[in-house]
Amino acid sequence: MVQYLKSPMWTVDICDFIDDNCLSFAGEATDENSLEFTNIHLEFKKLIDQKLDVFCMEFGITNDQFLIACG
Repeated sequence: MVQYLKSPMWTVDICDFIDDNCLSFAGEATDENSLEFTNIHLEFKKLIDQKLDVFCMEFGITNDQFLIACG
């Protein structure tokens, strides 16, 4: 599992997302609750969920089994 999480299949899309959105977080600390941050966070969660779904499907496990293995 760790090997997969370090692989380009996992990291490339995540690093691209971070690169594409990092300037949105370069403002003042008072902006921390902006709607833009919420939308970016929701998009990031969606990306991670999609990546985890692919991981689970490739290894033939359910999301619940994945969570138990991580716990």
